[in-house]
Amino acid sequence: MHRIHILQVLTVEICRLSYTQNSYVLANTLPAELIVEIFMYLFDSGDYKSLVASTHICVRWRAVALEAPKLWTTFPATILSETEECLRRSGSLLLSLSYKVPHEGPDQILKLIAAQTHRLRSLKLIIGPHYRFRRLVKHFRAAVPNLEELSIMQEPIAPRSRMLLSSTDPVPILTPFGGSELRSLRTLILVDVPIPIRPSSSNLLHLTITCRATQFSGQDILGLLDISPLLKTFTFTSLVLSPIIPPDTVRLSTQVISLPRLQLYKFECTSSGSATVLRHLSIPNSARLLIHSHHVMDLPDGNVYGMLPENVASDRLKCFKGIKRIELLLGDSAGLATCTIRAYHDPEAFLDPAVELVALLIRGLPAPFMGHWPFDTSQVEVFVVAGKPGRTHFAYDAWAEALRRLPELRCLRVVAIRDDCLVALASVLEGRGGDPLVEEAMSHLKVVLPDICPMLTTLEVVNISPRIGVAPLNVEIWAALWDAIAPRLESGALKEMELFNVCGCRKGDLGTTRLQELVGKRLILKVDEID
Repeated sequence: MHRIHILQVLTVEICRLSYTQNSYVLANTLPAELIVEIFMYLFDSGDYKSLVASTHICVRWRAVALEAPKLWTTFPATILSETEECLRRSGSLLLSLSYKVPHEGPDQILKLIAAQTHRLRSLKLIIGPHYRFRRLVKHFRAAVPNLEELSIMQEPIAPRSRMLLSSTDPVPILTPFGGSELRSLRTLILVDVPIPIRPSSSNLLHLTITCRATQFSGQDILGLLDISPLLKTFTFTSLVLSPIIPPDTVRLSTQVISLPRLQLYKFECTSSGSATVLRHLSIPNSARLLIHSHHVMDLPDGNVYGMLPENVASDRLKCFKGIKRIELLLGDSAGLATCTIRAYHDPEAFLDPAVELVALLIRGLPAPFMGHWPFDTSQVEVFVVAGKPGRTHFAYDAWAEALRRLPELRCLRVVAIRDDCLVALASVLEGRGGDPLVEEAMSHLKVVLPDICPMLTTLEVVNISPRIGVAPLNVEIWAALWDAIAPRLESGALKEMELFNVCGCRKGDLGTTRLQELVGKRLILKVDEID
């Protein structure tokens, strides 16, 4: 016993000496307030595990951390004892919690969280695929006056299981939190939650809905938007293959919802669903509108503009006005043609378009596609067309239809189109069809062909490929390009022309040499300067 006592005394003395030694370490000379601020970097980064580990470095660090309640207000509720300890350490401060709700059985952690509803500032719940939502409603009956962010995500449900659930567990209207109006709620995120949460809050700023299995009606979505006049961002994503939004009802037909503060509207759904919702919205010019249709059978006729309502040119959709730059990008995805249209209010911009349309196409683009722009193009200064090397082709009438609607065009950039497509474009810029039959077919346009794009100052031609299995039209290309730029050189309009990788031709080739000789000092000509 005497030896045990001696060992205990020595252990205490060693700890005291160790503490004294640690007190001279530079880091421990800092005041407690500064140490807490350093710990806050871990807190702000969401690195809860590192924060806990820092409390085991030394006695002082642990004491400082445990006496700072704000360090323990954000944590994942995974283990009951840890959750209880964090709730105690956080004192009476507001909480930001995340928790994965178990499928069945008693849930002590959920009860702990439900008992702290008055302290909740942010709550993120991950629900198992077979979770009965009635259980969740029963737990959260008290009001949440301070809740600013609510996220509920259900894990994917197998199709067969989903059918069983739908037949045995009718979906209730979710009215948790004691029917609270949720006036503090700023962010609402629902992932595959088959329940139309309808907070009566007028202060919602960010709304995100993702549907991997559930279906929302147009009225459900418009109902959420209608009670959110302060909304800044709205994102709706549906992976359901069938159209999830039916055609308008009588009630929907006259409904108009104004979102004057909207900054981002992102809608990934069927084209009909997108058009149905957008038809009833009024959004400002500053809003970004992103509409994506990734459903294979959605646009069999290539009508990308089917994603838009017929009133797209109205004053309610102001982001479609004042367009200065258009990009048409064609590609492939899973063997299907993809089409991306981007429109910008700034002619020099290449990020954050005002309007973006993305679609999968079964049969490619219809012939008159480019000329049927869904927005006002009278102010467009930059037009970019990027296709698929050796495959993308627009005929003469398609180019003429498109360019005649761009009277203020100053820069035209074409990338990765076929050689015959470039020849057709050059013929349009020249102001003639070359074929009397073509010109007769174009007579309905009622346009003076030489006046197409009279303001054009820059022409960029990049990565032009011959048609597969066909010899390149080098001689025809250079002849067509010269005929196209000659009158514009005479008028002094065209100032710069760039040719890069045009059917493999480089500086010194017959065509490029002729262009350089004829251009002289009247045009900046760049030809394959990058090796």
